[in-house]
Amino acid sequence: MNIINPYTEIYFRPESLKTENHLPFYKEVIWTFLKNLDNKLKLFQHRLNIVFIDTEDTKRTMKFGSIFEYRLRLERPFNKIEESEKRRQLLKIIYQAFIQVGTENKWDLNVIENAYLRSINEIGAFEYLTDDRINKTKQLSGQIKMELRENLLTFYIVFKEIKNDTVKLCKLLETGEDNLSWRRMFKEFGWLDNQRFGLKFLTGDLWLIVNFETGQVEEFKRPKKFDLKKIEDYLFELKKPAYNFSYPQVRQ
Repeated sequence: MNIINPYTEIYFRPESLKTENHLPFYKEVIWTFLKNLDNKLKLFQHRLNIVFIDTEDTKRTMKFGSIFEYRLRLERPFNKIEESEKRRQLLKIIYQAFIQVGTENKWDLNVIENAYLRSINEIGAFEYLTDDRINKTKQLSGQIKMELRENLLTFYIVFKEIKNDTVKLCKLLETGEDNLSWRRMFKEFGWLDNQRFGLKFLTGDLWLIVNFETGQVEEFKRPKKFDLKKIEDYLFELKKPAYNFSYPQVRQ
């Protein structure tokens, strides 16, 4: 279920550049691009850091093990342009970073180019819809819908009655985006039974689901491999409020 590959982050050197280039939505643009990469680069164990600097750097790219770094100096602060243009320029920077690093490391540049072209008209906000899964009675299908707004990730269940095409949308969970992109807690989804659909955790010891009949969110705990305390701790992390927005920092 994880579409955030390779993990991509933006940093600033020095930290004062954060206020000159306020980009609270930057994850939305990154995720849109990565969604359209569709894991075709197969960089599941890698990350790419894009670093904004305040001086010219003779060495634009670097590599530290599985971590790639792309550095650039912005010609003018992002704060001086409209948000829609900020998003377009940020997408272009992400694209250029992938092209540069990809050229040096023999990635498939056609995949990168196609992801960029598909993302141009999608950068207003991030949304993602999984494939649908049909229940055993073949009466209902279910999908997971994800929306990202700044650092808040919201999961919805989309139910569809197959016989009459009736669609029902139910909110499942709000959580911090790092639970998907960094901690990778969301991997599996499906039907618990013929009425309840949602997210599966801990190899099935924990489910967060919506009951189609009632529209209510339910927690299903079935300790087998993990004890109840482990399940409760895991659930606590899932439900913690999203952190206050701030840019990550890079050691000098």
